[in-house]
Amino acid sequence: MYNVVLGDIHPSTICVDIAKLPDSFRDLLEVLISDYPAESMAEFIESYARTDTVMPDDKTLGFVVVNNNKKAVALSFSTLPIEIRDKIMDICTMYRKKSFEVEIDIG
Repeated sequence: MYNVVLGDIHPSTICVDIAKLPDSFRDLLEVLISDYPAESMAEFIESYARTDTVMPDDKTLGFVVVNNNKKAVALSFSTLPIEIRDKIMDICTMYRKKSFEVEIDIG
């Protein structure tokens, strides 16, 4: 799940399928550094937000909280498959290169 603050824009929590996490996290950086973040965020939500029905066996594995005003990103996951974790760690480096403070808590 994502919770993103972009200036005055604060969308609801965005649920993303875990398989799409690396791509969505990478693309979110482009939203954050865009000249038109509101329009970019709408496209991001359209591309990545889960639209199917939540099922009883679905579970939340973690959260990505982003405050673009403070250039801060916090990732907190109870668990991640190793291949997804490795991709996320590489993408965190991209965020840091764009001057974002990144906190990671992966169980």
